[in-house]
Amino acid sequence: MYCYNWQIKNVEAEFLHVKRTLHHGKNYYAAYQEKVKGSPIEALGVYGNQVDDTLNYIVCRYGNNRYTKEAIEKNAAVKKELAALNKNGHFNYPLIDSTDNVKLQAMAKQFLPVMINGFGANKLKLVEYYEKSVYAKEVSFEEYFIWSFHSYYTAVTNELIKRKLIILPPGGIAFFAAIK
Repeated sequence: MYCYNWQIKNVEAEFLHVKRTLHHGKNYYAAYQEKVKGSPIEALGVYGNQVDDTLNYIVCRYGNNRYTKEAIEKNAAVKKELAALNKNGHFNYPLIDSTDNVKLQAMAKQFLPVMINGFGANKLKLVEYYEKSVYAKEVSFEEYFIWSFHSYYTAVTNELIKRKLIILPPGGIAFFAAIK
């Protein structure tokens, strides 16, 4: 079970009709971005997931400052607490099971038609932007578009935070686990 990227997977299947390009077995886009030196915020402020397999679970940290010392230390603490879950039945973070995963997939599907129609209506313009970009000779349109999609959902996430529809947890990173 994947504990993240429900909407990105939908966009891949319904708009691009291909999966994201893997680099060394991972989904990342280092070629497109530059991080401000010394800033804890990830390049362009993009939100993302860091996923670690542990025992029968997947531990996820979501945010745009996932690689700070504090975030990495807290991730280790979450994994340790998760390992103790089988012994004491206590876990202080959301735990996503298969039922939750189905609900999250359904929620993502509700918004999909509007997004796909919007992307489809603007596909010629999107392709034009891609062809004029410095990346056109380096990556496919699909990979370029997925990076653009990251920028889009980052802007949406920031707007939802600004409107207080999303409340950031302490440290600006959400931790959760999913049952494999």
